[in-house]
Amino acid sequence: MSNFILCSPASSGLSLAIAQYLFKTTRLNLVCTTRESNSHEVRSAIIRPFRAEMVRGELLSDRIKVVRIDMVNEKSMRAAAQQVPELLGMSPVLRFAWICPGVLYPERNPEELEVEKVKEMFNVNAIGPLLMLKHFGRFLPRGGTELSQHTEGLPTQVGAMWVNMSARLGSISDNDLGGWYSYRSSKAALNQITKTFDIHLKQQGYNAMCIGMHPGTVKTKLARGQFWRGVQHAGKLLMEPAEAAEKVVTVARNMELERRGRCWDYKGNEVLP
Repeated sequence: MSNFILCSPASSGLSLAIAQYLFKTTRLNLVCTTRESNSHEVRSAIIRPFRAEMVRGELLSDRIKVVRIDMVNEKSMRAAAQQVPELLGMSPVLRFAWICPGVLYPERNPEELEVEKVKEMFNVNAIGPLLMLKHFGRFLPRGGTELSQHTEGLPTQVGAMWVNMSARLGSISDNDLGGWYSYRSSKAALNQITKTFDIHLKQQGYNAMCIGMHPGTVKTKLARGQFWRGVQHAGKLLMEPAEAAEKVVTVARNMELERRGRCWDYKGNEVLP
């Protein structure tokens, strides 16, 4: 029985940094996803910071398994999930899942809404993660499932954790500025998905929980340019991907069981609905 970590996607920005941090701090296999057929490039990007050293005496790339997933293509998710037992052996167990797709088109007023961009944001930010739990949630451990003894870097309070990368902009109660209609709405939908999936895990006796995570403002392509400057002007923290990755993984892995089903930020504070 092989225990594994899922990072989807893991090809750039914050999601790549999370994959790198988990590769460094855990001992399990990493199943990493990319939209393109560039598994060698993804594997190389993840191990790049560690090329000059052997990690715990292991061959660097052996623990990284790359599969193709397009967040707007359910067939690709189904095919990738079917590959997992082929890559890891029979009865693989998912211990830590990071679902991090994101796309942002900042509409500042209703006249800027474009239906294709609205659809894309909901498809990538909400429907994609929803379908990921459909196809990969079955790998989460149930109450009686035997787990690997290699617990370094894994959740400390529960056998497994599913993390949906959300955003403070998905909070309705925190919306004082308006704008960003589709992005806000898609992340609010994701927060509902997180809560509902966590209830399912609890009701069905899984040794797992689901949370949402707000990473703060990170220097990635998702939010750049004027938004970066605005964050700095407001005196808020603008983080490099590696710094944000360490913060969110640390918060998630130490999350208490009673905090399940809700959204948290990189400081460990709740993002209210």
